[in-house]
Amino acid sequence: MKNFFSWASKYVFLWIFIAVVIFPIGWMTLNSFKTTREIQANPWSLPQELAARKAPLKTASTQLFDGIEALPDTMPQSAAEMREIAALLRSLTLEPVIERHGDQDFTILEAGGAIPTIKLYAPELRDAGTYVGRSDRVALNIENAADTLESGDLQRANSLRGRLDDDIVDLKEDFNELAGLASGKAKQGIFGNYAEAWTTTKIGKAFFNSLFVSALTMIILIPVAAMAAYVLSKYKFRGSNSIFMLFLGGMMFPQFLVIVPLFLQMAKLGLDDNLWGLTIVYIAFSLPFTVFVLTGFFHQLPDELIEASMLDGCSHGRAFWKIMLPLAKPGLVVVTIFDVIGLWNEYNLALVLIRSGEKYTLPKALDSLQMTAQYLGDTGALMAAMVIVILPVLIVYWLLKEKIHEAMLAGAVKG
Repeated sequence: MKNFFSWASKYVFLWIFIAVVIFPIGWMTLNSFKTTREIQANPWSLPQELAARKAPLKTASTQLFDGIEALPDTMPQSAAEMREIAALLRSLTLEPVIERHGDQDFTILEAGGAIPTIKLYAPELRDAGTYVGRSDRVALNIENAADTLESGDLQRANSLRGRLDDDIVDLKEDFNELAGLASGKAKQGIFGNYAEAWTTTKIGKAFFNSLFVSALTMIILIPVAAMAAYVLSKYKFRGSNSIFMLFLGGMMFPQFLVIVPLFLQMAKLGLDDNLWGLTIVYIAFSLPFTVFVLTGFFHQLPDELIEASMLDGCSHGRAFWKIMLPLAKPGLVVVTIFDVIGLWNEYNLALVLIRSGEKYTLPKALDSLQMTAQYLGDTGALMAAMVIVILPVLIVYWLLKEKIHEAMLAGAVKG
C-alpha cells in the first residue's frame, strides 16, 4: 500500500506539472508562430506552412507597387485619362481604423480586395492619421476635375489639376511606405511574430533593460548581503538580534504601503524614471530575504574554521572571503536563483517608478503590449513576447537544476 501511494503521488505530481507548466508554455509557443486569424479560427491547429503565410503579404506588396508604378507624376490633360487614374486609386483604397490608447495612436490599415490587413504603429507612418484613406478623397477630387474639364471650365479645371499633382506625389510616397512594410512582413515568414515583438513592440529593448537591472542588482546585492549575513551569524554583539529582526520585518512589510512615499522620495532625488534608481530600490527590497537565507547557511558552518584560519594568520576579512564564502556556495546559488527570478518578473515597483517606454522592464513592456494588443488585434506577437519573457528563466533553471537540487539538500544531513 505504501508503494502504491508513493507511485500515485509521483504520477499526480507529474500530471499537475504538465497541466500547470508544460501545457500553457507549449500552447503559447505553438500560437507564437501563427497569425491572429489562425489563432482566432483554431488555437489548437498547427501553424501554416511558410509559403502559405508569405503569399498574402507578398500579393499585397506587389499590388501596391504595381499601383504606384501606374500612377503618373502629373495629371493628364484628358478627362478620360483622369477617370482611369481615379478608378486605379479606388482599387487601392485603404480603409483605416484608428484607435487611441493612452498618448499613442494605433492604426490598422485594412486594404480592400486581395490585400490583407497591415497592422502598424502610427509613428511608423508619415503624417499618420491624416493621409490614411486619402486615396478615396483624391479619387473623388480627380473625378470632379474631370467633370469640370468636360463642362468647359478650363481655368477651374487647371487649378484643380495643379493641386491634384501634389496629392498624387504624396499618395505615391504613402503607398511606397506601405508596400515596403508589407514586403518586409512577408520576408519575416513564420518567425514574423518574434521579429515584431522584439522590434516593433520594443520587447527587445525591455529585455536588455531587465537584463541590465537584474545583473547590476545581483552584482551589488550578493556581496553586501553575504557580508551582513556572515556578521550577524558569527559575531554576536549588542543589538545583533535586533538588526536581524529588522531584516525579518523587511520581508513582512508590504510593498504597497511604501509605494507613494517611495515614489515621492525617488522623484525628489531625481531617481524616478531611471534604471539606476530602480536598481537601488530592487537592492533595498531584495536585501531582507537574501540576508535571511544566507544567515541560515553561515550559521551551519562550524566556528572552528574561523578559529583555525585565524591561527594561520588570516584576518577577519580574509577568513570570510577565502574560507567561509566558498563554503556557503549552496546558499549563494539558492538566493541568486530566487532573486533573479523575482527581479526578472517584478512588476509593481517598475510600474510606479518607470514611465518612459524606452526604460520599461519586461513585465511592464508585456503589460503594455497586452493592452495594445486589444486594439491592434496582434495576438501572435503577444504570444511571442510571452515566450521571450519565459524562455530565459527556463534556460537558467535547466542549466542549474543540479545545483538547485544540491543547494536544497545542503544542511539536510548533519555531521
